[in-house]
Amino acid sequence: MTLNDYLYRFGISKSAFAKKIGTTTATVSRISEGLVVPRKGLLLRIYEESEGLVTPNDLVGLPCLEANSNSGAPMACMTVG
Repeated sequence: MTLNDYLYRFGISKSAFAKKIGTTTATVSRISEGLVVPRKGLLLRIYEESEGLVTPNDLVGLPCLEANSNSGAPMACMTVG
């Protein structure tokens, strides 16, 4: 789920979300519009605050693939930690 979709779905303003994750409204706006990719710590706070609904993959536009197309081996989604 994109950050914009999450905020809209749950009726959360960018400024309220920014306060919850310890950053500025401008930063949340830039992240939600895909202008910047947050650093690891902020990725984790977004993931935790959204209860896992907004993943690091969502923020950088990477799909979660089930298998590697070359070897067929499972591929994990990007994780924070």
